[in-house]
Amino acid sequence: MLDQQWALFLVTQEARDFDLMRMVLNQAIASQDLITSLVGREEMVRVSKDWIARDKLAHLDRLMSGNSGNHTQIPELWCAMPVTMTKEHG
Repeated sequence: MLDQQWALFLVTQEARDFDLMRMVLNQAIASQDLITSLVGREEMVRVSKDWIARDKLAHLDRLMSGNSGNHTQIPELWCAMPVTMTKEHG
């Protein structure tokens, strides 16, 4: 599930679609919160390969607040390793 959310996030980032980026990140936050409640934060971070959606959303919000709300000129964001879920976690 997280790998699909990561892939969708990359598409929205490439399209520079602020609203969809926020939606995808919020969905990933919900997924990561669920994983955390089931197996703990350390395991969630491991299976997410250090892609913490809550941190990315906070970063995006900071970038956008400094961009005067101009959603058409979202700056290049960040790169992270793609999430690859194993069968035991997928």
